[in-house]
Formats: sequence, C-alpha cells, structure tokens
Amino acid sequence: MESPPTGTVTFLFTDIEGSTRRWQDDAEAMRVLLVEHDAILRDVIDKRHGHLFKHTGDGVAAVFASAADAVSAAVDAQERLHDVLPVRMGLHTGEAELRDGDYFGSTLNRCARLMGVAHGGQIVHRHTGVATSGTHPVMMIRAFGSRRGAVLRGRQTDRRLSRCRDCRSAVLQPSRSSNCPSRRVPS
Repeated sequence: MESPPTGTVTFLFTDIEGSTRRWQDDAEAMRVLLVEHDAILRDVIDKRHGHLFKHTGDGVAAVFASAADAVSAAVDAQERLHDVLPVRMGLHTGEAELRDGDYFGSTLNRCARLMGVAHGGQIVHRHTGVATSGTHPVMMIRAFGSRRGAVLRGRQTDRRLSRCRDCRSAVLQPSRSSNCPSRRVPS
C-alpha cells in the first residue's frame, strides 16, 4: 500500500444529504444504501490514486496527490451515486499536516466549508489547483455566488467558488450559499 500523499494535495470531502432523516425513516434501507455508497467511494478513490483516510458516518474524507485525479474521482462518484443517495462533495487544494494517518490544517476546514454549501449531487471547489488541473470529459465548471463572492463560515468572502457538474445533467440547483455577502453559511 502506498503511503498517503504529503505537500500540496487535494482533499475530497463527501456527505450524504438528508442522512439523519433517512436513518429515522428506514434504518434498514439506509444500512444497505450506506454499504453501496461506501463501496462506490472506495472504488473511485482507489482507481484515481487517492487515499481514503477517514469515514465520517455518512461521508468520507480522501486525499489525492493530483487535483485532476480528485476531480475525476468526485465526478465518477457522483455519476455512480446518482441513483443511490444524494451526496454533496467539496474539493480543495492546499497543504496540510499528516499526523498518525490523519490530516490537519486550514485546508481541511476550507474543504469542509465548500462541501457544506453544496446540495446532494453537487461538487463545489475553489478556483485553485482544482480548476486549473484539467477537467473530466463530462464535467463543466460553473462559478456561483455574487460578484462579491459566496460567504463561507469563518471567512469574509471567497470570490472564486465553483461547482462541477455533469454535462449530461439538465438541472443545476443553486448552491446552499447565499448571494448576500452578509450571511454566513454553516457547514
């Protein structure tokens, strides 16, 4: 097994939208869907040379040495999860500290905030290495937020947020971020 990547890396965070309600409504069905969800994410992360370093109960945290691999893994995962569960995803590139098999630092905080403004089926990222790393053959990049930028909790503004979407998808929901820069968006 390869060692986890270090230096400038790209993180992928995922979260099942509405998981608490799904558990309450039909726990047995959710158990089955969660097994399928986990298998799909593990498969696409492995195929794109990523390292899954944490399960969060209803999501995962993975890291990639290549931003292009992270984007491709996220898009592939959304394609495969489309008929399973609505999953929101965030991608962010930066440096983080690797300690005892886990990562720490503000890059992970930002990735979590980006994931938090997405709806199920969306991938949100910041225009850093992610956007310039090349694109998946079926993915488009769409900017969102006001001209002043979308507002993430703990940040004044972040002017360069984008959503990835499958070009075959007819509908792209607005993000959970407000166009009003005075509103803070929780993750």
